Amino acid sequence: LTPEAIALLAPPAVDLPLRELLGRVAGVLEALLPFDPRSLGATALGDGDHPLRDELSAWARMLDLGSVEILVAPDVPAICMPVSRVRPTVVVSALREATPAGRFAAARAMLLTALSLTIPARLAASEFTLALGALLRQFDPMYKPEGVDAARLVELSAKVTRALPRELHAELTPLAQRILTGGIKDAEAIRAG
Repeated sequence: LTPEAIALLAPPAVDLPLRELLGRVAGVLEALLPFDPRSLGATALGDGDHPLRDELSAWARMLDLGSVEILVAPDVPAICMPVSRVRPTVVVSALREATPAGRFAAARAMLLTALSLTIPARLAASEFTLALGALLRQFDPMYKPEGVDAARLVELSAKVTRALPRELHAELTPLAQRILTGGIKDAEAIRAG
């Protein structure tokens, strides 16, 4: 996809600086906030059959993601939910056939994965607010998002500080400053896309 097409398909609430920031720190945040498949009762599809397998694989190839790990769960908040960018992984519901809604959900999940937006897609709004707040505190130590538990924010901020390479911090400073000065959008709006 061209950069113009990606910009058109990206969630409107996630502007370019935030997309770039989340993309560059995906490995750090995913390591600190790992997805637990047991939380959804998800199991690996492996070589099993699923109506969206071919669709997901085609999108992964088109978006240069390589192979995608597919987990199946009985009850997924969306038909197909992206959960990891570092090791492209999605959780799909146990469908009997590929419906248009299922195909759209697969495409959207793979695009969110390619854009490194798995963290806002899989975390509850309050948890994403905490994660984004901890990240932005690396660039403005006084930053505190509204409604976040201060102790949890300090704890996660310290973990991000230890995990974020110094060189990457320096590279991300201009992006973070643009986000901080431009105002932070509501986590629920970011999650909704």
